[in-house]
Amino acid sequence: MRILSKKETNYIDEQIPLRTGLPLALVMENVGRGIAEEIINSINSTNNKSASHVVFICGTGNNGADGLVAARQLLEYKIPSYVFIHGDILKGTDLFRTQYTACQSLDIKFVNSMKDIPWHSVGIVLEGLIGTGLTSDLRDPTQQLLEELHHWLTEYNIENLWAIDIPAGVQTNSGQVSKGTLTYTKTITFGASKLGMHLYPGTSYCGEISIKPLGVPWESINMGPHVHTLDKDLVCKLSPIRPSNAHKGVNGHAHIIGGSKSMIGAPIMAAEACVYTGAGKTTLHVPTDCILPVQCKIMPETMVQSFETNADLLLSLTDCTAMAIGPGLGRSKEAESLLTSLVSSFEGPLVIDADGLYALHELRATKQYFIDRNRSVIMTPHIGEFAHLTGQSIPYIQSHYVDMAREFSMAYNVTLVLKGIPSIIALPSGNIYINTLGNSGMGTGGMGDTLTGIIVSLLAQGMNEDTAAILGVYLHSASADFLHHTKPIGYTPSDVGKGIGYILKQLQV
Repeated sequence: MRILSKKETNYIDEQIPLRTGLPLALVMENVGRGIAEEIINSINSTNNKSASHVVFICGTGNNGADGLVAARQLLEYKIPSYVFIHGDILKGTDLFRTQYTACQSLDIKFVNSMKDIPWHSVGIVLEGLIGTGLTSDLRDPTQQLLEELHHWLTEYNIENLWAIDIPAGVQTNSGQVSKGTLTYTKTITFGASKLGMHLYPGTSYCGEISIKPLGVPWESINMGPHVHTLDKDLVCKLSPIRPSNAHKGVNGHAHIIGGSKSMIGAPIMAAEACVYTGAGKTTLHVPTDCILPVQCKIMPETMVQSFETNADLLLSLTDCTAMAIGPGLGRSKEAESLLTSLVSSFEGPLVIDADGLYALHELRATKQYFIDRNRSVIMTPHIGEFAHLTGQSIPYIQSHYVDMAREFSMAYNVTLVLKGIPSIIALPSGNIYINTLGNSGMGTGGMGDTLTGIIVSLLAQGMNEDTAAILGVYLHSASADFLHHTKPIGYTPSDVGKGIGYILKQLQV
């Protein structure tokens, strides 16, 4: 599903009249109708006649104008509305002033103070103060207004607070949230959801997201790379369908390099997830000093080899269709040397995770390696590892989450899986995919190792880097969500790996 940034939203608004000849006022009628329909459906479903009044808290921009159109259209259904205008009406946008004038002669009650609203009979409050225009923190008097609104909602125990397009206080591009931002039960948005609704912490303020049509074919208006959510329709098209005569020789041979004396579990989890995801053969390479404990713990379906030197390892990489390096590898000069050797000499698909990422601390020196490899690398950092790679602080990354991922992927010609809330996949084309699945039970050591195993398995089976990253992230989170229904906390990364086959089966039904 497509997601829109602030820039894209503005561009679409500009292009609709130019490409269709239709005025924005007509689009606004469609938007207002969508809001009104959502209100009518809610009132009919609750059948609570004692709380049938609707309140619109409107700014003087086009977002507020959307609310006025909805209030006007509710009159056809004899649903009474109260409207509070925040701001100077004379300084409002042309569309706002047009809608305000149209509403003046109708049975819509405009109030000068929130005290004048009969809150005891209010069922739904809609906020249309800012829309997608917010680019910085809220300031007074808007922040004070939201504090007053919160007071009335609390005083009269009104639960239905809905945002028009996006909540006031949530930034459209970053999902950053201003002090005083209220928590909404629903956000009614138009055409497509907005980027900030899917990024932390903004996503936790939006409530249910209801997408209403604009009434014009905006999807054909293209202004460059897009952002999408991972959804079942998308990944169903990516899910591999194995021929009935497939055998281990055609299902790929994945090699995983990792492990150290103190971290034998990480490579084991990666290798076992690789097996569960369907690789024809899986070989785990670990340093000689930890091969015995690994052999004692690992599943019998996995082959294990030891290495003393980089040369030993490189010689053993026969029949390798995809490789992953990093899980439990440790942070040392030897690890850095190993990674440099692999990146420069191994020509197949490569996943770099965990300690493998820390070995890239001189990333600028190896940048040309990745460009020359012609896009056969997937990196899977969490936000701390990404901070290490980029030299930026975690707060800075959080406030520029999508832009930084996109810039990194394009600059280094790699597919980037940035693990976090949410995880996103950035492609060198500039396109971004946001994962909307997953849960708090995944916050445990080893989940990233399992993801690495899933992705390298898909690569070994012949998927390209972008497809393997997208499908791998989905499978990982979908398996965890399935477990979450029966065991919210305490399921393990190994449990997630074991569930991959079940999720793949669901996608192929």
